[in-house]
Formats: sequence, C-alpha cells, structure tokens
Amino acid sequence: MKNPGIFGAMEMRILRGCMSLAIKNQRFVQLCRKLVHNWLARRLKSNGAEDLVTGEVPKRPVVFVDWPARRSYTFEGNTIRRLMLDRVLQSSYLFPTYGFPRNPYTNVDLTYLQYMCVLNQLRAHQITHWALEALLSCNYDMGILKKKFGETIGQHIMNTQLTTLNSPEAIELVHQFIDDEHDRNGEHFCYELYMWGLNNRGGMNRIETWIKLCRDYYMLKYNFATMEEMTKEILRIRSRAKDICSLPPREIMAKKASIFKQKLLDERARQRSAVGSPVSSSTE
Repeated sequence: MKNPGIFGAMEMRILRGCMSLAIKNQRFVQLCRKLVHNWLARRLKSNGAEDLVTGEVPKRPVVFVDWPARRSYTFEGNTIRRLMLDRVLQSSYLFPTYGFPRNPYTNVDLTYLQYMCVLNQLRAHQITHWALEALLSCNYDMGILKKKFGETIGQHIMNTQLTTLNSPEAIELVHQFIDDEHDRNGEHFCYELYMWGLNNRGGMNRIETWIKLCRDYYMLKYNFATMEEMTKEILRIRSRAKDICSLPPREIMAKKASIFKQKLLDERARQRSAVGSPVSSSTE
C-alpha cells in the first residue's frame, strides 16, 4: 500500500494549494485593513498635541480614536489615568457609586475597545492601576465589578477619603464622628471651631488623632473578621475619644488665633505699602 493516508497524492497537492491560497488571502486582507486603517488615521482630526490638564506635550502619550467622529485624542498618561480612576472609584458620602471611564472632551463613556487601547498604553508606560485592571478583568462590566471587587473598592475609597480628607463629605463625616463622641461623653462640642480645625488641620495633633480614630471606626468591618475583635477595637476607640473629649481644644484655638494674627499683620503691611508707594514716587 503506497499511500496509507486518507487522501491520495493528488488530493494532498490540491489541499496544500488551497491552504496556501487561503493563507495568502488572509495576509492580503490584513494588508488591506492596515492600509485602510492608516489612510483613515491620516484623515482624523486631533485634539492637538498638548495635554488637556497640563497644557504641555505629553511625555508619556496615550492616544485613542473615536472612529464615528473621526477624531483622535492624545493625553499625558497620568492625566488619563487619573480621570479614569476618578470615574471607576467615584463615591457619594464615601460609598462607591461606580462609573465607566469617559472621554473628557465629549463626556461620553469609553467603549470596550477604547478602554483596552488606553489600558495597554498605560501598561506600556508602567503606570496602570489595580482598579483599572479589575474593570478589564470583568470584561468592562460594571455589574461584575461590583460583585467581585465591590468590597475592595469600598475599603480603598473609605481609607483614602478618611486619610486625605479631600472632599466635603469626608470632612463632614469626621466632624459628625467628633460631635457624636462629645455627646456620648457629655462634653461640650465647639461646632465651628472643629469645622475650622478640619479644614485647616496642618500641624494639629488633636485633629489628626480624631481623623485616625474616625478612620479606624469606619474601617472596622474591613479590618476585623470576628465580632470579638471588633468589640475590642470599638472599646479602644471610645476610650481614646473619651480622653480627648475631656481636654479643652487649646491647640486648635491657638492655631486659629495665630493664623488670624498673621493675616492681620499681612493686611496692615499691604495697606502701609499701598499708602507709601505714591509718596516714594512723588519724591523721586
């Protein structure tokens, strides 16, 4: 038996010829697609070479295309990364509300392909983020993201907001926590003074201690697995809060008085300078 295979020699030659033609055809199609893509790319309108936020030419450029609008958009890598994270990790009163990344020029959500394109470029620049990677691992599905990473995102938002206090909601939450602890311990609460202290907290140990206690309290469900551990932590927080409540807020009052005094001195110096300038010019 000369040919034990399924096909004879003639059939094999025909099959190889067909496969060769098919491969050449696929290469031809890919070449045509590349040519068409490059042709369209040269005819795209651009948002310009400067970054939207920095106003400078990006050092780590990230580009994506809106094909229906025939426009290309260029950003500094850190800019588009921050804008995307602001959407994915957005929150209301420290609870995640989630949102798809958007094109800041059009305020339209990025498509799945646009998001993949941007994320691959961020990876190449080595400035990606776990939350952005998580969204892609969920096939750009916000419902799946909530189920798989909701607790992790909630923990991240709570910890970040109560560390930086960069939102009115976070300041209000800490302020309410301090108010509740004063009420629990039967101590007088200086509402306006503490609000001022939270908005001007630099260098005040008392305020920083309150912020840490508040963060520890709201992070209980993330940091402790058993009710016994949570109870011990609550007792520690309330014991420390009781000690602080019993002391008058002299540090905050001193800091406020110091800032007010400096502003007054600066204003007087400005007034003297304004009054003295015409005199000096007339003398000359």
